[in-house]
Amino acid sequence: MIRDRYDQEALEAQAEMERELEAEREREAAEVLEPDQFMSDAEADADALASAGWGTDEDYGYYG
Repeated sequence: MIRDRYDQEALEAQAEMERELEAEREREAAEVLEPDQFMSDAEADADALASAGWGTDEDYGYYG
């Protein structure tokens, strides 16, 4: 049970912050783009070569 007005205000403020955070998460999720939409041709080619086994050492986690 809520003891006084300050507890009620704190709960309302917390609920508002949670709603804002959820709205921000939804906006961020809506802004997610497909990888090909923001990769340059060189990046896309590098990914294709790496997936075919023609990547650099760094592509496989070796940084020497």
